[in-house]
Amino acid sequence: MQGATVWIAIPPDAMADAAETPALCWRDTDDTWEIYLGRDGWRWRRITPGGELSEQSVAGHSRKRDCFAEAIARGMRCAPI
Repeated sequence: MQGATVWIAIPPDAMADAAETPALCWRDTDDTWEIYLGRDGWRWRRITPGGELSEQSVAGHSRKRDCFAEAIARGMRCAPI
């Protein structure tokens, strides 16, 4: 699936409330970007194809869109569909 952008919402029953829905995203670099709700707010992390943590947000964000903006500034090239 080279060049494809894929989003998976987890868990499926959370789809009713998109503001609370975590997401996974990956692209042809094979790195996985995860957006999730942590204890201190929305966070992101980048995981290598080998499963190692490459980088992550330093602090939580109160708004999910701010978390996306930081992840995009750090190199995430995926967008929700």
